[in-house]
Amino acid sequence: MKKNIVIGIIIILIAVILIYVFLLPQAETMKYRLVSINGGDFIELAGYYEGSLNFVNVETQEEYSVFVCTEDWDWVVQDNCYNLDKTKIQENLESHISSGVLSGCFVGTFEEITC
Repeated sequence: MKKNIVIGIIIILIAVILIYVFLLPQAETMKYRLVSINGGDFIELAGYYEGSLNFVNVETQEEYSVFVCTEDWDWVVQDNCYNLDKTKIQENLESHISSGVLSGCFVGTFEEITC
């Protein structure tokens, strides 16, 4: 009886792990090259820089743009490559949607990588 319960629990745990691994959305981190920058101006009233960053996927040539609000603009370098995870970017955008000042902004920086 106890052996059957233990086997049942093990089977349930394996099923949960398999569901987690195969059905949950995986991170979609891809390498993008920053091809152009629109803005990058310091907004004195808000205390941060803002601008639109326009990327191209290094492998697929897919274009991608995101509006960024950040305390420091030094990390933004045209023609450098960055790891972008569109799912995390979307989550970041949605977390600021109710903010009057930061609505529509990705707040933070992107990880720079070697092209």
